[in-house]
Amino acid sequence: MSRNLYNNPDIKKLISITENQNFERKSTLIQERDLALEFSAFANSSVEGGLVVVGIENDKNITGINFAGQEKINKLLQAQRTFCPMAIVNYKEFSVINNKGENDRLLLFYVEFSFDKVVKIKSGDACERIGDQTCKMSPEKIRQMEYNKREAIFEKELIPTLNIEQLNKDLMEEFIKKWVERDGLTNKLSTEDLILMKGFGRKEQDSIKINYAGALLFHNHPDQFIPGAKIRFLKYDGTIVETGTRSNIIKDKYFEGPINKQIEQLAEMIRAQIRELSFLGDDGKFKTVLEYPEFAWYEAVVNAVVHRAYSLKNVNIFVRMFDNRIEVESPGNLPGIVTVENIYKENFPRNPTLMQGLLYLGYVKYASEGVDRMRDEMVRFNLPAPEFQDDKNAVLFKVILKNNIEKKIVKSELEDMEGLNKKVLEILDSDEKKIIYYLLKNKFGAPADFEKEIRKRRATVVRRLRHLEKLNAISRTKQLGPNVKYELTEHILTTKNTLAPDLTNESTGNEKQPKLL
Repeated sequence: MSRNLYNNPDIKKLISITENQNFERKSTLIQERDLALEFSAFANSSVEGGLVVVGIENDKNITGINFAGQEKINKLLQAQRTFCPMAIVNYKEFSVINNKGENDRLLLFYVEFSFDKVVKIKSGDACERIGDQTCKMSPEKIRQMEYNKREAIFEKELIPTLNIEQLNKDLMEEFIKKWVERDGLTNKLSTEDLILMKGFGRKEQDSIKINYAGALLFHNHPDQFIPGAKIRFLKYDGTIVETGTRSNIIKDKYFEGPINKQIEQLAEMIRAQIRELSFLGDDGKFKTVLEYPEFAWYEAVVNAVVHRAYSLKNVNIFVRMFDNRIEVESPGNLPGIVTVENIYKENFPRNPTLMQGLLYLGYVKYASEGVDRMRDEMVRFNLPAPEFQDDKNAVLFKVILKNNIEKKIVKSELEDMEGLNKKVLEILDSDEKKIIYYLLKNKFGAPADFEKEIRKRRATVVRRLRHLEKLNAISRTKQLGPNVKYELTEHILTTKNTLAPDLTNESTGNEKQPKLL
């Protein structure tokens, strides 16, 4: 948007557009150093770059630039060279009619995004754009952005106290074996060759020092050097996080150790939690599928391990499993030129050495093939495409996989549940089974609850409830009043009873609807 508006300026748009991450209006009275801070912010923050329009006030009045005089205008034009020479800034004048009805001009500055370095002003300060605000970055934030842009590479920094003798030799030998197989090598390789040739360390005097990438792959306890180099798995009962006495966490486990082992152990945990879902197909027959395609959640986990910002040393990866979704949250925003919008097209690995290591071990693939296939597998399972969230304020990236459970019946918790009358279940449609499942989980339910559960109108809910009552599967807690609720009967909760012959017919949908609903 900002580049197009710079190339094809339109006064109506320049006035009406809301200021955002890529667009800012400024008075001509702005100080040159402050204008340079805007250049720094736009250069650092968005691949679209940014447009600064000088000559329009905060209240959107067009005051133009002529009143300030040519000397002031020249200083504004020189602000980039004087205060922010690292920024690439294009500028032009644009003729307008000012708020006094006079011919006037605006200054338009288009700032290019810097892919490979943090753009600072000469004092060393740097800014970023958050929403419609230009914010000065802390030294820590500047360093983190340098890692993101690969101006500095955290994974290659040496750990002064760690040398090759402290690494797990079996893990290194396993890597060497796969390296030889993958590349078809014939010469014998040592662990020293591995560390030095694959970039996991460097020789200093008589010792081989290990960097963070090497520690993550080959040290038994990499959290000694990066405390947050762990994965925390949380499973919740329900679709939201409850706290305090209402806490709904039913599993909480940390995975530690070399990162490839973390991936393997977490994968085993997730596989054990994945359910089978049964749904009524278009052909009228029930079909059973896994809750999520394995490749999708596995790729989300591997990507989190490979691409997280390990420089945020104290933050874990979180995998949260809810009834209706899996969330994989990793520290750090998307690196370099990658955004949520172009994630399927662009590739900019934050940790290329670590990525290559896991590639040789068989965990990842280059380019964006894995992300593409993650999406394709979700769609193949008739599930929504992955959702990506890049939270700049929290400095977190999240992948969300949804299982579309509201359209399916939980096979393992309903059709295979002990103590349910299977003869009743066999003649229920999918909506009626959802009502039974809801009552199994919540004990009581009102018609409004069932509307939300099956996502149908009240008239449809009434027909389903009438049929279930006719089958003696549910009963009302009281007969009259607006607060009537339903519960399961002993008939549906026992396998000993049999259905009367005249109750096995499907509902026609023409039953008289009770007024109390």
